[in-house]
Amino acid sequence: MKTAIFIFAFIFCFVLGNAQQKDYKPLLDTFFLYAEKSFKDIAGKPNDTSAFSPAKLKVDVGELKVGRYPYVTTLVWKIPLKQAAKIHADVQEYIRIHFSGKPNYQLVSDGTEEEGYKVTEVYAVKENEKPVVFFRTIYYKAENEQEKSSFTVMVYGK
Repeated sequence: MKTAIFIFAFIFCFVLGNAQQKDYKPLLDTFFLYAEKSFKDIAGKPNDTSAFSPAKLKVDVGELKVGRYPYVTTLVWKIPLKQAAKIHADVQEYIRIHFSGKPNYQLVSDGTEEEGYKVTEVYAVKENEKPVVFFRTIYYKAENEQEKSSFTVMVYGK
């Protein structure tokens, strides 16, 4: 009996430790690869009543869906805020490594996490062209309704 409890505790700690150690930056790379074809390879069957359809690509936390609009297609990953700490940190690091301080990109943020709302947008900047947003994050903390609090990652298709 003690052996079974020890094995169960070991497996539980191993699984919990691995779940907390997951690196989400490669998933962001995957999102940008699919963005090249406007997410056609991962978009599920559209729903007639919504611009969003489920994504065939699965994530271990949150909800991933593809939004289809007349002039743009987006990939939206919405994560409950209480489960988003590691993802939020990885996304911030990804932005810092890939876009911050680089001449072809412009970062614009509005709000703060302390205020309960922060939007960060990454724009592609090309000479003689208007900057185009292609990546956005939204941090939203609802004080009275925690279930509405979320961290959202949006990637725009080409």
